Amino acid sequence: MPARKQLGQNHRMALLMVMAVVASLSAPSTGRAQQSTDAGDVQVTECDRLAGLTSDADHVGDGVSVQDLAAHAAAAAEACVRALKAEPNTRRFMTNLGLALSHLDRPAEAMDMFRRAADLGSSTAMNGIGVLHANGKGVPVDRQLAMDWFLKAADLGNPRAMVNLGISYSKRGPGKDMAQAMRWFRKAADSGDRDGILHVGLLYHGVGNFGDDDDWNDLDDKEALKWISKAADMGSSEAMYQLGRAHLYGHGVKKSAAEAATWFQKATDAGNDGAKVWLESLCEWNKGLAGCKGK
Repeated sequence: MPARKQLGQNHRMALLMVMAVVASLSAPSTGRAQQSTDAGDVQVTECDRLAGLTSDADHVGDGVSVQDLAAHAAAAAEACVRALKAEPNTRRFMTNLGLALSHLDRPAEAMDMFRRAADLGSSTAMNGIGVLHANGKGVPVDRQLAMDWFLKAADLGNPRAMVNLGISYSKRGPGKDMAQAMRWFRKAADSGDRDGILHVGLLYHGVGNFGDDDDWNDLDDKEALKWISKAADMGSSEAMYQLGRAHLYGHGVKKSAAEAATWFQKATDAGNDGAKVWLESLCEWNKGLAGCKGK
């Protein structure tokens, strides 16, 4: 299907942005990765406040987003070092320190923390080890080893690892399996994970397929928009961005530059830099467009 292949090329840059987000060590999620081994320890520490991700079932307190952790990584690392000195066998502090060190581009130290926490059963740490191997941070790139760690974490119910497995299966090369990719995205989505929901939609939309169209025939724009819209309702800026593109090109909906601008604006307000670029270009060529007020 030539049109689909062209669409895949047009989406390539957007896909790379999606993968950069999804291959992060963690992201906000309603899915629970594992039962905490710190059940008796309910005291919220500074390490928890700065680095306890909401996607980690071990987190104590409200939890933070990966963006907030990244913004305060240095302070988080210091706080988690203090927490570990006070409670050296608490796995959530090991995991949190590993996450903070990863954001400080200290992968060797992060790997040490992740391995210690993984030995104690932390699926978030297992996912972190997989990400380091997948991205070649402090270790050589090893796709199979990364997938092995993702699978260990996914088997413990970690939705972030499920999404990363889906991404791994969708990549071009040996072992590519689009049906398996969808299977893992659906498992994450079924747990309520926002990125899992988003990726189910992206796969139906043809975004996320690095190979030829023959690799994946279950393309359905309307089904895609159902899932992507759900992720947007949950606050995903990438989903809002993709809805803007759908309205701009008429993929599954009636083509509308005004609706596209509205969704690009929502995505921009939610911090999506790609949507900001598209919004500026769209409004430059469409003076007076309803969704471009003030542009």
